[in-house]
Amino acid sequence: MTDPFAGTLSAAAPDAVEPARSNVREGLARLRRNRLAVAGIFVFGFMALACAVGPELVPFDPETQDYGAISNAPSLTGGHLFGTDDLGRDLLVRLLLGGRTSLAIGILAALFAVVIGTGYGAVAGFFGGAVDQMMMRAIDVLYGLPFLFFIIMLTLLLGRGVLVILLAIGGVIWLTIAVIVRGQTLSLKRKDFIEAARAGGMRPLGIVRHHIVPNTFGAVIVYASLLVPEVIINESFLSYLGLGVQEPASSWGALIDAGTAAMDTQPYQLLFPAGALALTLFSLNFIADGLRDALDPKDR
Repeated sequence: MTDPFAGTLSAAAPDAVEPARSNVREGLARLRRNRLAVAGIFVFGFMALACAVGPELVPFDPETQDYGAISNAPSLTGGHLFGTDDLGRDLLVRLLLGGRTSLAIGILAALFAVVIGTGYGAVAGFFGGAVDQMMMRAIDVLYGLPFLFFIIMLTLLLGRGVLVILLAIGGVIWLTIAVIVRGQTLSLKRKDFIEAARAGGMRPLGIVRHHIVPNTFGAVIVYASLLVPEVIINESFLSYLGLGVQEPASSWGALIDAGTAAMDTQPYQLLFPAGALALTLFSLNFIADGLRDALDPKDR
């Protein structure tokens, strides 16, 4: 005897067993539909790849001075594609090395901010009470320190260089992430799954590590994508003021500073580093906007 419902059950089986897409997969699908974000990913990827491997492919040393080619204009046939600076150094290789420095500082400082800020904010929000008050007052004090004063103080103590810039910027930008994560944690710790973890005997730090922190990743990723261009701008500003990367090292801010001095006679020395910086910042902002739209639960 045949089951009259067999056909109905078999037809419905594929839909019944089809797994629901995770939030991550759904977010990636939404991100792929954002054309500006996809274009930003390709542009930023190209810039990062060019800065990573490009200096090894350019047949010029960044510190070698060619006294026969001082302040040469860009040329497709003269060997120096982007021209040379006022010391006869190839501008293309210095631009790529400067981009390597600026991008490295931006990415490392953003990672530092994510790790420190997420842990700090999660602990403050979860434990609450006197612990939260003490930790947030410390953040208020750090917020009150003038940024340039902090930079100058570190410069006097440690000297100038990439490490000082990384410490100075990284020591400030994690504060906002900590505040954001604390707010998320205050809401999350009242959820049923947190109460279930407590009832199951999980230790507080274990709850923070396994339940609180993973559930704040959406907001953290979006804000971290905005931190990279912010750090690059800060590094460029400090190098422009002479407080950042020093010769013979290079960064986009230092190149823009040098290009500004030669703007009247050799505008290309300013145009190329400023263009590379602007292109990178635009691409990162498009990526950040795309991530915000893709991970925003209100738009799902």
